[in-house]
Amino acid sequence: MRGRGGLVVNAATARVSRARYTDRMNRLYHTAATLTVLALIVPTTALAFPFGGQVSTVKPCYNRAIFAQVGPPRGGAYIWTPSTKTYEFGAPSFSGQWLLGLASAPYFCVVSIMPVDVWSGIAIDMMGSSGGGSYSNLLHAAPATTAAPPQIKAGGGSSGGGGASGSY
Repeated sequence: MRGRGGLVVNAATARVSRARYTDRMNRLYHTAATLTVLALIVPTTALAFPFGGQVSTVKPCYNRAIFAQVGPPRGGAYIWTPSTKTYEFGAPSFSGQWLLGLASAPYFCVVSIMPVDVWSGIAIDMMGSSGGGSYSNLLHAAPATTAAPPQIKAGGGSSGGGGASGSY
């Protein structure tokens, strides 16, 4: 029997070569299938870590996110996004609110567009909070008013020192 290039090949050698080829192709197929399944499974497993604490700063972002600076026990800069799984009391909306949840990936908050000011933080995957509020309430909240500082009455001797005789 003549093979490729005019070489003489017997039938037994041809069967062995065909069997080796089939075996190698089967191994290649199974390896490729295994790698494909692993590649599809790996992105579905997310590594999230817990966070929680009292919020000290809440800032709405132009990219429909909310920046929250969270204090101890597991604080840091966290960003609520529209894709965050948010429980009953809603997104972060005021200072003093307590948050507890899971966060995972770095994210950004566009605080100002002129000049461009971008704050970085970690995206919140899921969270619960201690009090009610909403994104629209945060955007349309009345500006905080500050009370005038208390007046201190100085009294006492002619030097104006006040001393113990002054009233407050």
